[in-house]
Amino acid sequence: MKGGRGNGRGCPADCMALCCKYIIREIGTPRDKHDFDELYWYLCHEKVAVYVERRRWYLLVEVPCQHLNRRSLQCRIYPLRPNVCRLHSEHECEYTGKVGFDEFMLTPEDLVKHLKRRGVPIRVPWLPKTNGRGSTPVTRPLRRSLAQRAAASVPLRRD
Repeated sequence: MKGGRGNGRGCPADCMALCCKYIIREIGTPRDKHDFDELYWYLCHEKVAVYVERRRWYLLVEVPCQHLNRRSLQCRIYPLRPNVCRLHSEHECEYTGKVGFDEFMLTPEDLVKHLKRRGVPIRVPWLPKTNGRGSTPVTRPLRRSLAQRAAASVPLRRD
């Protein structure tokens, strides 16, 4: 958590305030088609990632804290900051500490690759078929189309 520079508290002066630019929630380990479908849905959104660290699954959403001063990268409420910010330690810091992911997925295609690597026997009906020889990558327009259909509760056409 970015505090005042050079005041002996908070982060080093060259801190980029990375921890103030996203939120993370632990999610359950996916077990069935519905769980993977939900992960796919997450990854169809911009600025969302799913990652695995030490066999635990997390949802990451890039969204800056409203209290982060975007110019100085300092917290506007540092003395009154929430407990989650107070507990964020330097050894967990994305800037100065070690961050290691077992798996990091930014796109629906990353999830499909993960499923294939793990040998998960799950059909991915979300992706369009090409000549019956497999799936094509989801493109940005298709992502928008899927999101629009989901919002309108329009079922996907099956060929």
